Amino acid sequence: MLEKVIHELFAQAQAQNGRASTCLSKGLWLVADTRSARRTLVLFRRVGQPSMQEARICAKYAGFKGYAIAPHGNKLVVFEKE
Repeated sequence: MLEKVIHELFAQAQAQNGRASTCLSKGLWLVADTRSARRTLVLFRRVGQPSMQEARICAKYAGFKGYAIAPHGNKLVVFEKE
């Protein structure tokens, strides 16, 4: 189910000027960004921070073959590698 949500989010982002967001259970927000050559996924919570494990799981279900995770304030940014 998570895989379907993430793929639909990226499809929606491509249709909407490159960005789309959705809220998953337990307050985890995902923002898909397709404005650059490589896809990017941003994870954040209104209260607290997402975990590295959540970021790795989302990267896996997004279909990223290679990726890098970078903290940015209270957010985690998952960059797709070539």
